[in-house]
Amino acid sequence: YLVPEKFENTNKTSANLSSTFQSNTIGFNNSLGVKTTKNKLQFLARGSYNTQSDYKTGDAIRVSNSRFNTKDFKAGFGYDNSKFKTDIRYNYNQSHNGITHEIGKQSTSKKMEDTYQKLNNHIISAKNNFYFKAFTLKTNIGFTQHNRNLFKNGKKKIEMDLNTFNYDVKTHFINTGDFETIIGTQGMYQTNRNNSENIFLPNATTIDFGVFATSNYDFKNNTLQVGIRFDNRNINTETHGKLGNSNYFKALDKNLNNFSGAIGLRSDLAKNFVSRINLALGFRAPNLSELTSNGFHEGRFEFGNNELDNEKNFQIDANLEYSNTTTEFFINGFYNSIQNYIFLEPSGKVINNFNVYTYNQDDSKLYGGEFGFHFHPENYTWLHLKSSGEYVRGKINTGEDLPRIPGFTNKNNIKFDFTLTDKLSSNYIVINNRNTFKQSKISEHEDIGEAFSLIDIGLGSNFTIGKLKTKFFINVNNLLNTNYIDHLSVLKEENIANMGRNIVFGFDFKL
Repeated sequence: YLVPEKFENTNKTSANLSSTFQSNTIGFNNSLGVKTTKNKLQFLARGSYNTQSDYKTGDAIRVSNSRFNTKDFKAGFGYDNSKFKTDIRYNYNQSHNGITHEIGKQSTSKKMEDTYQKLNNHIISAKNNFYFKAFTLKTNIGFTQHNRNLFKNGKKKIEMDLNTFNYDVKTHFINTGDFETIIGTQGMYQTNRNNSENIFLPNATTIDFGVFATSNYDFKNNTLQVGIRFDNRNINTETHGKLGNSNYFKALDKNLNNFSGAIGLRSDLAKNFVSRINLALGFRAPNLSELTSNGFHEGRFEFGNNELDNEKNFQIDANLEYSNTTTEFFINGFYNSIQNYIFLEPSGKVINNFNVYTYNQDDSKLYGGEFGFHFHPENYTWLHLKSSGEYVRGKINTGEDLPRIPGFTNKNNIKFDFTLTDKLSSNYIVINNRNTFKQSKISEHEDIGEAFSLIDIGLGSNFTIGKLKTKFFINVNNLLNTNYIDHLSVLKEENIANMGRNIVFGFDFKL
């Protein structure tokens, strides 16, 4: 549950059926859900099935083994009164994902062939609020069971179980005058276990622990926020294989900790103008994959580095916003100096016809910004014009460019909102344009990212048939069937293009 589905309103019950069809992959995504709320009790459940064939590029070539099939079930239970609130969620997801390596057999089959992954995920979480006179206690506890299987030529090659228990406990003190304070703790206990002879990551246990405090202070037209945090990570792995063999994993016992903090100021500079400026000292410990990976992963070979140390950074970012009844404008900028920055880059080597990537670390800097506007004229409230630009630059302190940094991107949007009748409302027509510029500032073993431009169009409507509320839409993504390769695509080194034109039909019936 990244964004949990909302429960139904009090004393109401509803059900909905939705379906989408994609022309490019000749695929369907169907979903059926029901939810009800009775007094203080809430419940919902939803099942989904998504099946897609190999996608087709702008050159009308299907990308072999890019197909996938996903089953998903979600359920939620809630209870709410003046003293206590709980939200319990469960999610089961099973997916079969083909692993693409080259353009081969042209097929619209959805059956898994050659190399693919089978993933089974169970996620359960409990989010609770306890209301007291002087403070609110918030707890969020979750458990994830992730089972990953890699199949090749019909045989299981890798099986891994990753189990994660995590917690987040915060005390939110009731505002006292101009102050608002939160203190809390967060942590994780994670185990990785292998159930096959071939392994990509070793058996390991990762334990995270952190404590933090933040406080807001309001004065005049300003809000000052200050935060401090301490984190600790311990990673303990087991030896696997024999020294000198390609599948050898050295035992690792790594303990990493650091203090971090931030201070930020929000100010109402003048009517309709708001500014924000933040200074932060940050920290990130390397994860298990970055430290220990050794083998085939998602269409490439990856090699970790057990000598990696903590990332530490200093960042400053600033933001200016203007808004009135018809116009919104913003500009953001940031500069991030990172000690021991961890990055994955191509090595220029090949194993079994697959490219080799390695995790490296160096002092680096990232800087860039974003700007944009949203204009909706007062006399033409049905018209919306949006435009934005994003730029980021990454450099190692020795002067080399960091890998996998996107080129400058410009996004434009025109939307027309209109109502035809009482029963035919919330109609829209939208045109989107994305322009990505050439990226020639690349690392040693990267290829230049070529520029491309995409146009998407769409229309949709809400209408009512008796008690049945219906939403309908048609989108055409990549209208001009542009053949392009995104610089951040994992298939870029294979010279495999992204998806071509895709017509998407969808509807949602709610009762």
